[in-house]
Amino acid sequence: HSGTILEIGPFSKPQFAGPHVAYFDVLDAEQIRVEAERQAQSCEHIPAFIDYVERDVALGDISRKFDIVYSSHAIEHTPDVYGHMQSVHKLLGERGRYFLAIPDKRYCFDHYKAPSTTADAIAAHQTGQKECPLDLWIERYTHGSHNDSVRHWAGDHGPPPNQVNAAKIITAMGEYEDEAKRAKMSPHIWFFT
Repeated sequence: HSGTILEIGPFSKPQFAGPHVAYFDVLDAEQIRVEAERQAQSCEHIPAFIDYVERDVALGDISRKFDIVYSSHAIEHTPDVYGHMQSVHKLLGERGRYFLAIPDKRYCFDHYKAPSTTADAIAAHQTGQKECPLDLWIERYTHGSHNDSVRHWAGDHGPPPNQVNAAKIITAMGEYEDEAKRAKMSPHIWFFT
């Protein structure tokens, strides 16, 4: 493809490379390398340079236009989906396209969580949601399932969640109240099928 591409969230496994590709991530290349090593992931394909790092520039502040914007497993972490879509729209050229790789909640650890609605997205935008709300942070622990997609496809979703589990709620509250952990961790906010 000879057009320009912006890849959102390449982390250690970008889908595109070459002179016409730019990257946007919440971490710079060195931070990605450190985090990938911590997670025992290969560092072989980490981009040498992240063109736009969220702490330095908001997605909507990028002045270039792109033929393609590609986002891999990032939209489910985005506090304001509606605002995100508006920002991407500004980045696209006249015939530009936006492609997303999104986890299907039915086949990952989000299995037992209620699907997100249009009303949820509008409310998040109208209220200026900037981070994962406390209720979803708690549900991360109280409504989580295993993350083995093969088991999910086979119909094994693990035991249904116990909504009143004090230990899990206390853990979630402790993380949420710790600003450093809240800044580093990024739970899923949106649950798609």
